[in-house]
Amino acid sequence: LTTTRAPVFVAPKSLTLSGACAYKRAMNGLTYDLAGTSADGWPFYKAKGVDEYIYHDADCDGAGINTVAMWVLDSSKPNTTALYDLDGD
Repeated sequence: LTTTRAPVFVAPKSLTLSGACAYKRAMNGLTYDLAGTSADGWPFYKAKGVDEYIYHDADCDGAGINTVAMWVLDSSKPNTTALYDLDGD
């Protein structure tokens, strides 16, 4: 009997953002440090020196089944106990 383990995802300790949209272009070049994990296990990051965050949200507007999960750039810390709509809006 042979068993195969699923690969373990190891979040990088820091990220440097590039390629942000025009609205968020000021965030390009910022370094984000790993700040914790959300309730569903995704890492989230906080920019050095400013209140800006990057986090994964399974349903960023809380609309339900037809939404697409995405990485979010936000000035608010994500809710780490919620499974979706981590900014609560």
